[in-house]
Amino acid sequence: MKQISIYGVDYSVYGANESATNLNPHIVEVFTGNIPEGKQRGLLLEYLRQNGVDPINGATTHWCINKVLKLGVNNDKDLNSKKPEQKYLPITEENIEEQHKLVQASSKMVKKV
Repeated sequence: MKQISIYGVDYSVYGANESATNLNPHIVEVFTGNIPEGKQRGLLLEYLRQNGVDPINGATTHWCINKVLKLGVNNDKDLNSKKPEQKYLPITEENIEEQHKLVQASSKMVKKV
């Protein structure tokens, strides 16, 4: 469930199976508790446009609700994610020579055995 505001009216957005009274994805006006029957898709499309999402042609209410619920989720992950640590040596002349020496030394050890 997510709280959004469209045209100054607050709505709760529910995904599938998130509400005990209605298992389908839907929106509910917070103040009255009413589902805006016949207006959900239009309201959601407007909310998506206001937030920089260009809806696909023929976007359904379910598609819009899924997009609204995902808004901001990916941004939070991007802000909190760390850059993966480098696991490999950079390719430099010094590193190549050092690795070559290590390989030669290990191959000499194998020949001695």
